[in-house]
Amino acid sequence: MKKTLIACVISVFLVTGCGPKGLSAEDQKLTEQLKTELAQTDSDISLATKDAQQQSAGLVSELNASRLNILQENKQMLQQKIDAIAAGDKNKAQPTSGKRDVAGAAQAKQKIDEMQAGIAETEKEAAKLTEGVILELTQAGLAAQKQTLAKMRQLYLMDQYGLPAPTADNSAAAQEKTAPKKVTDK
Repeated sequence: MKKTLIACVISVFLVTGCGPKGLSAEDQKLTEQLKTELAQTDSDISLATKDAQQQSAGLVSELNASRLNILQENKQMLQQKIDAIAAGDKNKAQPTSGKRDVAGAAQAKQKIDEMQAGIAETEKEAAKLTEGVILELTQAGLAAQKQTLAKMRQLYLMDQYGLPAPTADNSAAAQEKTAPKKVTDK
């Protein structure tokens, strides 16, 4: 009986010592940054979904679907990194695409800011138009700019946080979710 009691007490101390530990201050800070980026990406996805719903077919629709696909990939990469840090998986939490490139991230951020200003200007121009070929061309150009912005943001996230490049499997899964539905006459 005494031996069993001693064994139980020792096991309790061993098990509690091996339990989950809290995140370090560095991991907490990184997780907060990633959650901020994830919230921004979710907001971008909402806007892209709204844009995609406004167009039913054509070039603009395909560009919006591609943009939505890129944003879904960004969300998956961020969520995977957050989950890996929370689980304490040091292997998955470490960059697999190479080291973080802070200088590259700064350049990408500068390009993103420039692109956002250009998009705002193009949106102002498009708001003045009501119909016609010029409006269609402006909308196509705007959709292309937004798609490029989404890809630039993906490159920024990869450089800033050392996220791995999206794999073909993830890209295909995200594309299936966002691909415009084909209507067939039967």
